[in-house]
Amino acid sequence: ARVALLMSIVLYEMNSRSSSWVWLGSAVRIAQDIGLHMESGPWSTVEREMRRRLWWGIYAWDRLLSLELGKPISIHDQDCGVDLPCPVDEQFIAEGARLPEGSNTNSLLATIHVVRSIGQLTKTLRSPIVSPATLDIFDRHFNACLATFPIHFHPKSDSLLDPSSLAPIIYLQNARYILHRHNISPYCPADVRFPALDQCLIIAQDTARVLSRCMHSPPPVGPTSVYGGTRNDWQTALASSASTMLCTHIWRCLLILIFREDFAAASVCVQACKVIGDHHIAMASCGRYVAFFLRILLDRLRRNDSIPIDRDEEMLAYVSGDMQSTPTGSWIWQGSETGTQLENVPSQSPPYVSSAPGGGSRTSNDAEWEGWDWIEGTLQYLAGELRQRSYDRRDVPPVRIAAPALKIEESASSTSRSSAPTSRMTIANII
Repeated sequence: ARVALLMSIVLYEMNSRSSSWVWLGSAVRIAQDIGLHMESGPWSTVEREMRRRLWWGIYAWDRLLSLELGKPISIHDQDCGVDLPCPVDEQFIAEGARLPEGSNTNSLLATIHVVRSIGQLTKTLRSPIVSPATLDIFDRHFNACLATFPIHFHPKSDSLLDPSSLAPIIYLQNARYILHRHNISPYCPADVRFPALDQCLIIAQDTARVLSRCMHSPPPVGPTSVYGGTRNDWQTALASSASTMLCTHIWRCLLILIFREDFAAASVCVQACKVIGDHHIAMASCGRYVAFFLRILLDRLRRNDSIPIDRDEEMLAYVSGDMQSTPTGSWIWQGSETGTQLENVPSQSPPYVSSAPGGGSRTSNDAEWEGWDWIEGTLQYLAGELRQRSYDRRDVPPVRIAAPALKIEESASSTSRSSAPTSRMTIANII
């Protein structure tokens, strides 16, 4: 069971989502077959605790992966009768062992509190609209989970954080974000969509604050230090501990921050993405999508589009990101937006192909993109344009910033929105 769980985690980190899901199913079945899901046997203290930790690790991974992939959960609470694991690290688990005073609790317990609601959350996300009453119930539960965290993990805290300890708070923030993001679909009326965007923005801003508190040199490790190890610098710690879920959550937050013009918080997320960079396979795809999104925004700015961006259905579809890859959240593949109409769009132009080293070729999915430095410069330009509009309202002479230059040749169809079929195919290609 332990090997199957590790295989599932490794495959997910390698971006093999389907294989990861299959291996998770194997881990669940093996664990149930050897009785990890119930208290049994005359086990020693260490063996009993290890069985509990393995079971709850599988339980937590089942919830997290189900939420990310839009899949049903494999473990139901009524079939589980195992006590919670001990909230300390493994080295303190022994017969008669004493817990050192002031030591930190294990992050697994905090993660379990967060993921226990995900089973009901995945069922709730099957509905086209999440009602305000249901949102309130989940928000109160997530706030209760946050109250069980050490105080330095609270988004409003000013305490410094170790980047390698971010997993539990990121799981919580990600669940909150996915819950509220569900209501930005066109199935929801305006009085539901706009508050959903507001909540997504608040969650993204909280995430940016958490990330900003990781961007510092680690203090000397003491008995009450938040740091769990001796890293040379925060960049190394963040890059080495970044997971796929952290990368995708930062990406989702970055999209809504740019969409709502909070460029200061967006710059914090970009800084984290630059540090992770090539250390994680998912970050290049996230960066390519953000660059595409910024090109669309720049084109919209140059055309001086009169449609409010909050009411621009194409922009909202881009902001939804990987929501379109789930069967319960997608809307661009349904009805008039896709189906027969997309199937009838002629594919006359070949995919973009660029020469690769060795005389080979590669499709646009593997092509080079502008890079995080270009994204950072573009955010500075957009922030300057935002100040320009503010100056115009007050009749104050502005300081203009030159528009960023693209490093990659773009065809007219990649940024033009004059053709609806082309726009739809752009969404499909990006996803």
